[in-house]
Amino acid sequence: MPYAHVNGINLHYDIYGQGQPLVFINGLGQPSIAWEPELIQAMAQTHQVVTYDNRGTGLSDKPDEAYSIAQFASDAIALLDVLNIPRAHMFGVSMGGMIAQELGAHYPQRVASLILGCTTPGGKNAVAAPPESMKMLAGRASMTPAEAGRE
Repeated sequence: MPYAHVNGINLHYDIYGQGQPLVFINGLGQPSIAWEPELIQAMAQTHQVVTYDNRGTGLSDKPDEAYSIAQFASDAIALLDVLNIPRAHMFGVSMGGMIAQELGAHYPQRVASLILGCTTPGGKNAVAAPPESMKMLAGRASMTPAEAGRE
């Protein structure tokens, strides 16, 4: 299993296909294994798809400290450095979308495009998800990460 040592931790990652780099950034607590395999396979036909486990999830290190979106973004950039990828498309879902936005705001030269799904910019002007959405998300607690990702 491939690991990259970044910012003092080991991040687990996988690479599929060839072409323009496309980084999949998952949401809170979701490991890269939760991505739908068919989606990865389809995108890998035209792109070099990079999936990885954020610090604290999956097979990556889980340091006992507070995490921040800025730190997650720094990890993503450090991973790109290790992989010798100067610029990539960023596909972020949920918290991964927040990380992708941080990348776009603070590392614009490294971001070819942002693809954002079910996310928010966060902060004081963010709009909370409707109660029914939060109820649905809470129901995923009993699922495995892969089941929750597919759901």
